[in-house]
Amino acid sequence: MTVRETAVLEKLRCELHDYHLIVTQHITACESCRATVSKHELDLYGVEGEKETHPGLLGDVAEQRIKWRTMRTGLRCVWALITLALSALVAFVFGR
Repeated sequence: MTVRETAVLEKLRCELHDYHLIVTQHITACESCRATVSKHELDLYGVEGEKETHPGLLGDVAEQRIKWRTMRTGLRCVWALITLALSALVAFVFGR
């Protein structure tokens, strides 16, 4: 090999090393992003197979909706009972 060929080969070797460093950085960044995405998925959807202990945000929202529906139904029933009681009282007082 001539001196010129050796210089070109050394230059290519340096470029390949720089490229390898860039690729390694990108792979590390992708793995970091993948871990972050996995963490967000766990936060959002909960742990698979352990929905009772770790329901995730969507499970919490669904649970809150069920509680609110139950409370609204209970309040409607109480309102109906109060209305019936007042109607019966008015009918008893003024019905004589």
